[in-house]
Amino acid sequence: MSNKLTFFPALGEQYTPYPLNGKSVWSTLPSYNKVTVDNIKFKPIIVVENLSLPPCIILDNFNNLYVTLDGYPNKLLKYKEQNGVYTNIEFVSDEAWLWGDNMDLPTTPVAMAFSEDFNYMYVVNFTHNSITVITMATFEYQYLNITDYISFKVGFRFNEPNGLTFSSNFEYMVVTNIKDSNLVKITLTDPFTAKISPFNKDVPFTQPILITVDDKNNFYVSDLTSSQIIVVTGENNSEYKIIASSPYIKEPRGVSFNSENFNKLWVTNILNTNIPILGFNVNGKNVVTNRLSNNLFDNPRGIIFDKYNYMYISNFGDIDNKGSILKSLFPVYNLIY
Repeated sequence: MSNKLTFFPALGEQYTPYPLNGKSVWSTLPSYNKVTVDNIKFKPIIVVENLSLPPCIILDNFNNLYVTLDGYPNKLLKYKEQNGVYTNIEFVSDEAWLWGDNMDLPTTPVAMAFSEDFNYMYVVNFTHNSITVITMATFEYQYLNITDYISFKVGFRFNEPNGLTFSSNFEYMVVTNIKDSNLVKITLTDPFTAKISPFNKDVPFTQPILITVDDKNNFYVSDLTSSQIIVVTGENNSEYKIIASSPYIKEPRGVSFNSENFNKLWVTNILNTNIPILGFNVNGKNVVTNRLSNNLFDNPRGIIFDKYNYMYISNFGDIDNKGSILKSLFPVYNLIY
């Protein structure tokens, strides 16, 4: 079933393709003043507040901001920025995030990813074990049809899916399954139909949460309960290695690259309250290059960069302390801003 709102943006106004290398990263401008990013110089600001448990954020090619909400009712919100002000604008109906006979059960949308041309958004639904496809020109939505989905067979199903990214060449998507402790590969046959298959089933994940990709098609996964960052590499994604672990990493969530430097991974580190955001060299052993903390951080989850190198962070908050979206006051370039 497909649904839509009655209000649409003008075609071509917001969704002109913008070339990328991966899904959590953006093309960037050259840096000028190279200043080391540290806890003294890092200054975030609140750009959206009073959100109900936002786990993930993403930006489109026009720097519009999208936020998934775990609170009730589940939502996916869109914000347009103008002169530093972020305004919530109409997007997909809230009914898209409900299911059941009476449409009263939440799907729990989490991670999002755009197709290469930005014509489609794919959204992982944690409790519904599905992916929603949104046609961006019309805001129509439907569930992705997995033609060979086998609900009882590990590797051929969703089981509490949470993270999502396209491969760097956009040939397929990779989804994290929390309950199965694995990754699955989703190969699209058209924008609304796909096949599912195992994705390096030998990786010793415990609770893989979020995932990103670099420009060489290496996949970086935050593993929650083991407090590790694991990268899946090699031809046909046949290899893996642990690239970060305790004591620095404590229940990691968001993972993201700034596309100026795919040697530097940024991680939200929710149990390490002293250094809730880390930047480290993926080619070293726990070589932490940046430790960021600020009194505005409140259970940070999602982390992304825009095409101008600004860092965005989603504060999940809690039931009593509503969430927010932070943005760095200055661009963050590589190891510098």
